[in-house]
Amino acid sequence: MISPLFKSNLLTQPSISVVIPVYNGAHWLPSLIPALLAQSVASACEFIFIDSGSGDNSVEIIQQFPVKLLVIPQHEFDHGGTRNLGVSEARGKYVVMTVQDALPADDMWIEKLMQGFVNEHVAGVCGIQIVPWREDYNPVSWYRPVSAGETVVYGFENIEEFNELPAPEKSRICSWDNVTAIYKRSVLLEIPFRKISFGEDAAWALDCLRGGYQVAYLPDAKVYHYHHETPGYAFRRYFSVMYVKYKLFGFRYSIPDFGTSEKLKLVYRLIKNNRIGWFAKWKWYKYNHMLKTQFKAALTLFNEQLRLGDFALDMTYERTCKTAPLAPSPAINEKA
Repeated sequence: MISPLFKSNLLTQPSISVVIPVYNGAHWLPSLIPALLAQSVASACEFIFIDSGSGDNSVEIIQQFPVKLLVIPQHEFDHGGTRNLGVSEARGKYVVMTVQDALPADDMWIEKLMQGFVNEHVAGVCGIQIVPWREDYNPVSWYRPVSAGETVVYGFENIEEFNELPAPEKSRICSWDNVTAIYKRSVLLEIPFRKISFGEDAAWALDCLRGGYQVAYLPDAKVYHYHHETPGYAFRRYFSVMYVKYKLFGFRYSIPDFGTSEKLKLVYRLIKNNRIGWFAKWKWYKYNHMLKTQFKAALTLFNEQLRLGDFALDMTYERTCKTAPLAPSPAINEKA
C-alpha cells in the first residue's frame, strides 16, 4: 500500500531509506513523522512504515504523509523478519532503522549517522538513545550531557580475536541498537537480520563482525526514547535481554546488590534532583525499586532454568517471552 502523497516521489531515487515498524503507534506517529520529514537530508530519503495489524488509527495517520506504507498481518511480525521486509522494499544505498516511539533529538540525526562511515569497511553505524528531562519520565534515567564522544569502530581481521574475548566484552562490542542505526543496504542483503522475536540488532552486529565487516558507534547521533514500564513488562524485558546475551555471547549477569547502601544512593540521587517535588521523589523511588526487584526476579528464574539445562531455559523463554516485549501504551503508563 502506497500513500497517494508518496507516489509523486517514486521517480526520484533516494539515497537513504528509513524503515519503521508500527503497531498501535497512533500516540507517537503525529510527532515522529514530521520530525523525520524535517531531517536535514529528508530530500534524499524515503520513509517506509510497516504496520503489523494495528487496532488504532495508525494506518490513517501514516497515509496523511508522503511516505510508503506496508501492511502485514500481526502474526507475521518479528523484529528481524519484518525489518528484512523493509530492506527488500528499500531503494536507498543506506537504510536507517528506528522505532515508532522514538524521536530524533535534532534535525541532523540522520546526517550525523552518515558521518560514522569513516572507511569502506564500516557496514553500519549506531547512535544512542537518551531520556529527556520530563516530569513524567524516570529522573534516574534522564540524560546527563557530557562532552561529545568520538566515533568508535570495531572490526577484527581474525575473528578468533573476537571469539577469545571475555563474554562481557563481546556483549559490549555488539551492543547494537535498532532504535537509532544506519546500514549499507548491500550488507543487509548479504547479512540480513535473524528472524527472531528479540535481539535482532545485537545478533546482526555479531554476524557482521564474523562476516569481516566493521561496526561503528557514534554517540552524537541521538534519539529520545523512553518506556514507563509496568512490572510485567520489566520482568519480560529483563529476562529477554538475559536470554539473548547468554545465547549470543555466553554472557551472564551477576546477582545485583540492592542492600541498604544501594538504596541510600538511590535516595540521595533523587533528593539532589531539584526539578521534582517530594511526592515525585517518593513515587520515583518506588518505581526504581520495582525495576530492581523485577531484574532480580528475572535473574533468579534465568539461573534456576539454566541449572536445569539449555533446553529448560529455551522452553521458559518461549513460554515467558513468546512475543517480544512491546512498549507499554500511554494508557498503561498513566495507570502504572
